[in-house]
Amino acid sequence: MKRSGPATAPANRKGFSLIEVIVSILILTVGLLGLAAATGWVLRNTEGARIDTARTTALQSAIEGVRATPFDDIAAGGTVNLSGGFTATWTGVGSTPHSVLTEIIVTGPGRVPGGGGTYPHFGTTVVDTITYRVLR
Repeated sequence: MKRSGPATAPANRKGFSLIEVIVSILILTVGLLGLAAATGWVLRNTEGARIDTARTTALQSAIEGVRATPFDDIAAGGTVNLSGGFTATWTGVGSTPHSVLTEIIVTGPGRVPGGGGTYPHFGTTVVDTITYRVLR
């Protein structure tokens, strides 16, 4: 005679127990939270690389602007607005008959020095100063 009702499960049963499901959901949750944190970090560093590239381009444009200025007018200095919200100013800080030493100051968005921590900090009026010698 066959019994109906709850019985012990056969040893070769198939499927997952409730504890196995809970453990797998916990592992999946930890993994997804790790991916979410990594995504924020990647986006922040990608934005930092974009700003660094724009800043380098602005510095190069400022140097090209100084080089395009007639030699006799370089010492007087000048200012130029560059794309991306950058401004470049240069002045002659020393000269010889065959060269002019210029100080180029570029102001615009960039990484704030000494931000510390895991994420880079950005500002809108970061200043870079370089010295560049123009030969006659």
